[in-house]
Parts: sequence; structure tokens; C-alpha cells
Amino acid sequence: MRDKNNPEPALRQRQLCGLTIISRMRPTGPDRWEGGSFYNSHDGKTYGVSTELKSTDVLIARIYAGIPALGETKSLQRIPHGTLEGW
Repeated sequence: MRDKNNPEPALRQRQLCGLTIISRMRPTGPDRWEGGSFYNSHDGKTYGVSTELKSTDVLIARIYAGIPALGETKSLQRIPHGTLEGW
């Protein structure tokens, strides 16, 4: 699968498997971070994100555009590399 919705044409051929989707986080407490960015390959947009680590493989993320209160909370689960069909 490729990053076909990326707004930068030069990046549309990069593979999604292994792509960094959360970056620039800063710690705010034990197992909590905020002030980061979340890249959504489904729409090619980057959003604000704050996170809480629930276990070694589960991250609770508040993903938002502008104001955190207007965002969505998602549970993100780590997928081992190379395990999804087609990747």
C-alpha cells in the first residue's frame, strides 16, 4: 500500500508499512505525551495529537484539528511489521 493521498506528489509512492504516523510528542507525565502530530494516510492530512500508553501495544490517542476538545479519541494498536495482508 502506498501513501496515495499525500498532498506532496513526491511522497505518494512511499510505502505505508513502517511509516511514522505520530511525531514530535513531549512527555507530560508517566505514560502521557502531548503536543505531537498525527499523520492520517486516509486523507493525507496531519492533525494534533495527545496520547496515553495503556499497554506495550495499545496507545490511546486524542486526535484533533485545532482544539483537542473537538477531536476524537482512538485506541491505536501496534501491528507487527509485515503481518497485514498485502503489506
